Amino acid sequence: MNNLLEGSAAGAIRGLPLTAENYGAAKAILKKRFGQPQIIINGHMEGLVKVAPVTVDNDLKRLRFLYDRVQGHVRALQGLGIQCESYGKLLVPLLKEKRPPSMRLIISRAVDQPKWDLDGLLKCL
Repeated sequence: MNNLLEGSAAGAIRGLPLTAENYGAAKAILKKRFGQPQIIINGHMEGLVKVAPVTVDNDLKRLRFLYDRVQGHVRALQGLGIQCESYGKLLVPLLKEKRPPSMRLIISRAVDQPKWDLDGLLKCL
């Protein structure tokens, strides 16, 4: 198991012999150190807020990166039991500002909804 971990996770269980008996101990150590749901949720929310904006319309690589990064955080939050309905209305205005101005206008015209939601915004992206 040690060879499947890196960084501080590998350091946390360093010294435990790689045996079936130590699997439970390693799991307990890792869960105690890294299994703090609120810290994980905060990290994903911070990642969503701090995702780098795209300023150039035709920068497809950065647009794809923006989309993938947002989707990754949203999926991780869903996996932790946090549904986008609880944070989406706050996040939509922030994410709208992460796109190039001309794209904001195009998407605003394309969406026939009086209220934006996170799922609708991600579909437009």
